[in-house]
Amino acid sequence: MLSYTRMFYFLLGLTFFIAPFLLGYSFDILTPRRMGLMYNQNIGKLDCNQIYSYETQAKGRYYTGLGIGFYDYRFPITAQHIVLHSVSNADGPIIESKTSDGVNVYAGISFQYTFIRTPENLCKVIQYYGTSDNARNFIINFARSAARDAIGEFRVSDLWQQRSTIAARVKQAVGNVIQNHHVNMINLQLLTLDIPDDIQREVENTMIQSQMVFQLQLQQQGLVVTSITKQLQAQQSAEISIINAIANSNSTLTRANIEAVALNTTISAEAKGYAAIKNALNLTNDQLLSLVYIDTLLKTPAGSVIVGEHVPQEIPQV
Repeated sequence: MLSYTRMFYFLLGLTFFIAPFLLGYSFDILTPRRMGLMYNQNIGKLDCNQIYSYETQAKGRYYTGLGIGFYDYRFPITAQHIVLHSVSNADGPIIESKTSDGVNVYAGISFQYTFIRTPENLCKVIQYYGTSDNARNFIINFARSAARDAIGEFRVSDLWQQRSTIAARVKQAVGNVIQNHHVNMINLQLLTLDIPDDIQREVENTMIQSQMVFQLQLQQQGLVVTSITKQLQAQQSAEISIINAIANSNSTLTRANIEAVALNTTISAEAKGYAAIKNALNLTNDQLLSLVYIDTLLKTPAGSVIVGEHVPQEIPQV
């Protein structure tokens, strides 16, 4: 009987001794900005019906029961930031890709994502990846592959001419692939997009040569326009010259006609005058001709006049 009593007190003392430890293992804690799913180790079952978080319980302390807790099934509530670059603090190395024309390209990206806050979605993450940390590693690999394939759709010359288009295409590709793996992408930034130095120099030289050809084409077009303009100007000048020539010739003809009419009028008046003198003085034709001859000599602005044997012939009767 004594042995049973001792055994009872022994077990009772042991219970009081280990009870605090058992009670301590019946609680679990979620830190701020963390959420989690409850896992029952006793039966090996994950509770996919409810999400627990620091905000839904005072100070994030939960009484879970012995063998029940959040364990590795905790997720960040805030957005996660991933950097894939050659810098020392990056989450992964820079992305190596090839353009559609076979040139090596090195791209640095950063993106932000969040876990979808539904019990069903978080359970799928656990089912596929085991933990949120494992999911992060998978997301990095998925993003790297999607970005590499998206860049491969473009040519090397597009790296300068369509950089914004490439960035949008990479963002779309990465967003689609990680969305299919139960996370939401918030945004993506294309940090760098480089090619080997020797290829870059060749591309730059090619682009410079293309620009020079384009400038020569513009110059040639300019010369053609200038030539056509000068030709039109010459045609206009020629037309103006012809018009001026016609006007001058018309003016000359007009002046000639006027002078001819005046001369005829003068001659006619002089003839009538001489006829009147002949009648008034009762002169013969020879006498009148001699008078006209002498009058003409007197009107000649010469220093001296030599009169020889030859005299003017008789003029017709006026």
